[in-house]
Amino acid sequence: DSIFFARHDFRVLSMDLSEVAINQNIQKVKSHNLDNVDFFQGSVSNLLLIKDLINKARKYSVSGNLAVYSRFFLHSLDEGQEDVFLKTLADVLVRGDMCYIEFRDKEDEQIDKTYDNHYRKFSSLNNIIDKLSSKLGFIVEYSLSSRGVAKYREEDPIVNRIIFKKV
Repeated sequence: DSIFFARHDFRVLSMDLSEVAINQNIQKVKSHNLDNVDFFQGSVSNLLLIKDLINKARKYSVSGNLAVYSRFFLHSLDEGQEDVFLKTLADVLVRGDMCYIEFRDKEDEQIDKTYDNHYRKFSSLNNIIDKLSSKLGFIVEYSLSSRGVAKYREEDPIVNRIIFKKV
């Protein structure tokens, strides 16, 4: 996804916990001759790191606002990490900043997975919307819970998508 956005002239700052994933992505970026994407290794539980990354991104923003994109990431966090991540976004984002997230729905938990051997936390759309709107000061502009939006091989998961804005 980082390479896709970079190819479409977005300035991309991307973070992952896995140093191996970061190194692989750095090599991919080099092979595509892209100079508008940077990768950072770290945990979303590290508030200072997240704040630093958001502040770095803001320096590149022409409009002053940011877009935070999180695809199939939220369901890799446990409840505590999720709360820290969302609270940190609420603390460091400014009015008008946008967030785009996609994660597996609670109803997807019982469906067979192509990769069944790694951690997934399944969340309900309404639970995340409640956290964002009533507790963290975001307004939800769009939400969807559906199959057919993130097919992978034979797998057609139930996926939640939310677009929300800092108010």
